[in-house]
Amino acid sequence: MKIVNLTLVLALIMTGCEVVSVDADQEGVFIKKPWLFGEGGVDTTPLTDGSSWKVPSTDFIPFYVSPILFTENFDDIMSDGNTPVDLSASILLQINKGETPKLIKNFGHENWYAYNIQKEFRRYVFDEISKHKLIDLTSNRKIYVRIEQIVLDNVRLLIKSKDMPINAVSVVVDRAKPNQGVMDEIDRTAIEEQAQKTEEQKKLKEEFRKQSETKRAEADKAYQNEMNLTADQYIRLRGLEIEKEKID
Repeated sequence: MKIVNLTLVLALIMTGCEVVSVDADQEGVFIKKPWLFGEGGVDTTPLTDGSSWKVPSTDFIPFYVSPILFTENFDDIMSDGNTPVDLSASILLQINKGETPKLIKNFGHENWYAYNIQKEFRRYVFDEISKHKLIDLTSNRKIYVRIEQIVLDNVRLLIKSKDMPINAVSVVVDRAKPNQGVMDEIDRTAIEEQAQKTEEQKKLKEEFRKQSETKRAEADKAYQNEMNLTADQYIRLRGLEIEKEKID
């Protein structure tokens, strides 16, 4: 009777089996949760290519072992000088091939980046950006080479301290820019400065015109006195000169 029951159970289990597979850039981890007998837990041998059968009580989690890019957006990081800036930073991470079971067994979640690296990565970027002034962040690309290397080194130390089977490949930090509020203020200031310059130029032109007219009047008066002309005579003389200039 027991043999019959066991056969029925095995038949039921087999009818629920399914085929799982991985792509060329993936590995799959089996997590066994036996109903009746056998040991449970993470299978230390991952599926590295092709397909395999699994029973219903076993979970299967695929992982990409090709480099994966994670991008974080930052709003209102205070630069040195307390000017808020916006930027994005990306980190390229890669799981060591053949070690995906270790990732599940020791770190307990398939979303390993969010649970183990994301928070610290963001903090490293935040800390480095806040050390630099806005003018340098917006105009000096060499600063970013240093920032990227420091952040990458910190992430690598973090991964090593946790003994994660992960390789930090590279970090890229995009050029920071003032947030929208600061940009609007810069635009308003630029408009006000341009309006002020325009007004000053108008005043200078007006002053120059007045000076020119004053000098001309003084020259006319000096000529009138030198020629011993009355005001009437000088006006008629100037009228004739103007008419002559028109003809010429």
